[in-house]
Amino acid sequence: MDDRSPDQCGASESRRTEEAHRVLLLQPGAVLAMSSGGCARYAFSCDTHYCLDRRGYPLIHYTSGNPHHHLILTNSSMSLRLPHKIDADGNELSLLIITGTLHLVDPGDHDSIDRHFRYFKRMAENFSRGAGRLYRFIPDGVFFELISGERQPLEINKLLKRNPFNERDESRLIEFASKHLRHLHIQAKVGDVIGIDGYGLDTEVKGTVIRKFFHTCVEAVGDAEMAITGLEW
Repeated sequence: MDDRSPDQCGASESRRTEEAHRVLLLQPGAVLAMSSGGCARYAFSCDTHYCLDRRGYPLIHYTSGNPHHHLILTNSSMSLRLPHKIDADGNELSLLIITGTLHLVDPGDHDSIDRHFRYFKRMAENFSRGAGRLYRFIPDGVFFELISGERQPLEINKLLKRNPFNERDESRLIEFASKHLRHLHIQAKVGDVIGIDGYGLDTEVKGTVIRKFFHTCVEAVGDAEMAITGLEW
């Protein structure tokens, strides 16, 4: 029995949700795996990387020349397993696990397709015989899983947070941040700016995405510009 007060329980869950959101924004390497579905004999898991769309959903690129693979993935319950806490020997002490389903990104959704390409330089072949297809992962559950097997459930609607900047605003902010880094003569060191949201910006260095968090969450373009100039590199 949990003898904490409701306020203490709520504060603890709020902190866990904030921590989970931070892990999601850090965009570490994840494992995409089948959690359940109509094809029990088809065991599937693969290492993957993702970026977030405007609504905060992960965008995942999967390549297979077998169209049945794509059919199975979009008709099964899937999970994204992200590293959370790791000990000095590299052993995972806890994971952030998000369950949900994969939905093919509409070929006309140029914002999502362009954003993913900016991050990973991979073309989306979102047509019937396309091998490399871009999917949107729609979550329906989220929890931390500890090494003991204990699961700490979180509220999915508090984890997914919409990017306050539309495509045009983000492009403007990327240009602003890039000019700022060139002015500081550090762009070659910290890499190209590839994405910005209300919590920070992402740069790409030799194929690795690096997140730089703002000191506080922002929602207006002007506030984001101030946050960018206030970052310490």
